[in-house]
Amino acid sequence: MDLEQLLELFSSTKITEVINQTKASPRFVSDTFFKDKIPSLESTVRVEIIKGAGIVLNSISDNGEHSLENTKDAYILNIPLPRFALAKRISASEINSLRSLALQEAQAKSLSGALGVLVKEMKESFNTTLEYMANGALFGKILDGKGNVLFDFGSASKKAVSVKKDGSVTLASICDAIDSAIIDEFGTSADYEVLCGNELFAAISNLALSEDLYKNHLASRDEKDKSLILYGTKYRRYSAKYKNTNGKSVDFLKGTEGMVVPKDNSNRIYYTRANHTDALGKAPSLMFVSKPEILPRGAGIEIVGEMRAMPVCTKPNGLIKLVLE
Repeated sequence: MDLEQLLELFSSTKITEVINQTKASPRFVSDTFFKDKIPSLESTVRVEIIKGAGIVLNSISDNGEHSLENTKDAYILNIPLPRFALAKRISASEINSLRSLALQEAQAKSLSGALGVLVKEMKESFNTTLEYMANGALFGKILDGKGNVLFDFGSASKKAVSVKKDGSVTLASICDAIDSAIIDEFGTSADYEVLCGNELFAAISNLALSEDLYKNHLASRDEKDKSLILYGTKYRRYSAKYKNTNGKSVDFLKGTEGMVVPKDNSNRIYYTRANHTDALGKAPSLMFVSKPEILPRGAGIEIVGEMRAMPVCTKPNGLIKLVLE
């Protein structure tokens, strides 16, 4: 079997199925909070950001203003989806070793294994990129493919929930304040998790101890991920950074701050099909891989992977901030 015939066994459809089925390293934010994935046939998606009780929008990039529509209940963003592409090669020497195998089945199996390694590497890179952008979305920011902040949503009316170091406000009162803020925004109670900076997490843990919540089984530790379960709600240590438009590294969350993240369908990943000839006429796929192509001058073969996606929080007013005082 010659190389062209062998590669016919590996269509783009089959390899894209492989990348979608391949297990990559878990990514906390995108795996936990971004369950909703919205396909689009266009390269620009129309995203509705619900205003809620008092959302204000700060455009902090040159191309942010003209892509915004303002309606009574929402901001409508027309966002071009960023394109992420990777190319992976199998060298000529590896191909020659492969073709030295006598049986067609052995050749196909060996090539499948080599392609599987490359596909997994691609998926790890794509998932890492999604995780980075999802981190931004959790804090009301929409990041482009270069890490620049296109839009930054904040609240004009809602105050942060205060956590007092001296224990003058009980943890039960803090939980009640969070529940009340969520009901104000969503109209009903909703499940949520709390992401905490290191100092805030330590303070909440100490307050739970001083209030005897562990003894009374109202607080416990999840030994698997080292989080705190408080009145049935999970509190996690969290640390992540992004680069602003000036290239400066900025914390998504300071050590003394926390963010309440509702677990509803307001966190979404919008995606479209790849800008590749193999993707023409096919349904959008979050991650795409082309069929293997023979490189010129006998250099080997190459596959191209692509992702065109953007995570967005459509209800940024539902993101409630905690502050340690």
